[in-house]
Amino acid sequence: MTFKTIASKNDAALKTKEYLIQIDNTYKAYLFLIEERSNTTNWQYASVSKNELHQQIEEEIAFFDNNQKDINATQTLEDLPQIAKNIQA
Repeated sequence: MTFKTIASKNDAALKTKEYLIQIDNTYKAYLFLIEERSNTTNWQYASVSKNELHQQIEEEIAFFDNNQKDINATQTLEDLPQIAKNIQA
């Protein structure tokens, strides 16, 4: 991809950052929903405990929080594809 001006490249970087942050926020909202729904679940016959599930959810939320910090710390458009790949992993 080529850009005619540095301003257009900078705009592409900012829009990509916004998009990646929106992706993280969507995942976090889903995790918060799962966590909230787990409060009404009958855990008596579950294969995993409520505390274990909540711990896993908190770890995932922390991942997305850190990912957002990484996104905000980027300076160039070229830094963003690797961060996007981290979400897939």
